[in-house]
Amino acid sequence: MLRGTDLQTAEAWQARAAEKKPELSSLQRDYILASRKVATRRQRVTLAAVTLGLAVAVVLGAAAWLARNDAVDQANIASARLLAAQAELTNTQEGHLLLRGILLTIEAQQRLPFPSPETNKILRTGLVLHPTPLASLPHMEQVDDVVFSPNGKYLATASQDATARLWEVPSGDEAAAPMQLEAPVNDVFSPNGKYLATASDDNTSRVWEVPSGSEVTQIVILYCCEYYQFQS
Repeated sequence: MLRGTDLQTAEAWQARAAEKKPELSSLQRDYILASRKVATRRQRVTLAAVTLGLAVAVVLGAAAWLARNDAVDQANIASARLLAAQAELTNTQEGHLLLRGILLTIEAQQRLPFPSPETNKILRTGLVLHPTPLASLPHMEQVDDVVFSPNGKYLATASQDATARLWEVPSGDEAAAPMQLEAPVNDVFSPNGKYLATASDDNTSRVWEVPSGSEVTQIVILYCCEYYQFQS
């Protein structure tokens, strides 16, 4: 049977011979036609084989991709469970590390491909136990003293910025203007909560009205006092 270039040449010669003498014999025409049928059948078989090979490659690629994703998921699950266990251990043993435990649990939850009851439980427990700041009480320098009033309505702070400040509880709003001194201070409330006393490194002790913050009196002392209190 004719193949490839030989078949193409024979078919071209057959097309030209139709207009010339002598014509091709029936045997020659049948031979060229049979060769074309065989070539067409061969092309179809080749195309089918290529298509089958491509389909097999796609299936194998998909299987490999699914296997890889499953392996990644399993690794993430194992890592997430480890982080969750670390978070639970942190929450149980170290109260001041609650925030770290919460962050570990969040990271574990993000690594899991599906919601986890374990991480949800640890996260809810950690958020309940973790203290939530109610207010920020700013000073320009380090705060050395913090004291609540007897009735719990006010909080006094004393700072190295040479001020004492009075704050409302729990809003954190400043109840009065800063009480200015010349040096770092300490403070203490009177038993009835109506007055606040401050002692400063400038050798003065002052008494302030609560909550107005107005200065009531000032006492000059020879030496800086580290301890003082109201007499009930």
